[in-house]
Amino acid sequence: AKQFEHFDRSNVLGLAGFGSVGGFTQGFAALGGGLIQTFYMSSYTQICQHSIVATSLAATTLVNMVAASIYLKEGLVCKRSVGIVGGIGGLALVGSSYLALKVPEKEMKSAFAAFLVVSSALMIKKGMPALRRLLAGRC
Repeated sequence: AKQFEHFDRSNVLGLAGFGSVGGFTQGFAALGGGLIQTFYMSSYTQICQHSIVATSLAATTLVNMVAASIYLKEGLVCKRSVGIVGGIGGLALVGSSYLALKVPEKEMKSAFAAFLVVSSALMIKKGMPALRRLLAGRC
């Protein structure tokens, strides 16, 4: 796989690809920015993990607002929960951002990989009953 160092004309298509896959999965399942884009940028670029996190946060802010407005328009946003999850999440995000800046690059990559493994295992475990029903033809 081609390794993209930073934004320049030679990697516009690669970054656009990361953005399109991340944007689609973010709008469809709320997994795009934090999970998909950071995974691809970690795997296919030479950008340091701290910059990948920062770039993903900045890039997904607008995308998330647009996607959320679509769901809000459909009446699917639980407004009371937004305040609780967003407020507490925002405080946690500020704290973890400062903490992440103190973690060395190698440990950041390891922590990211561990997070992906644990997240994947939990998603597979949660999805197993539905997969069994699907395979048994019972949706």
